[in-house]
Amino acid sequence: MAARVPEGVRLSRPGPSTAWWVALVGRTILRTQVAQFGASLRDLPPGPSTALETFYRKLILLAFHPRGSQRAMTEHQKVADAAISRREFCRRFGEPARRDG
Repeated sequence: MAARVPEGVRLSRPGPSTAWWVALVGRTILRTQVAQFGASLRDLPPGPSTALETFYRKLILLAFHPRGSQRAMTEHQKVADAAISRREFCRRFGEPARRDG
């Protein structure tokens, strides 16, 4: 079962006014793992671009995942937008190390 964006949370493409609060934004077919990571997921509208992107991501799994062929054949979910806020990322995984100079 796919995770849903919590009530009242809006996902948007980061821009100059929102870039400071977004830690990670991307697309995935690995919904379960991304939801366990703490990200919110949003379904993309159906259509040829979604189908092509899902196919492309399965090819990436096939090429780079240690169990590529097995994993690509068992993954049946379509691509989704994923995002996790900077605050949630830091709460789960700790503050980033500071860089001095």
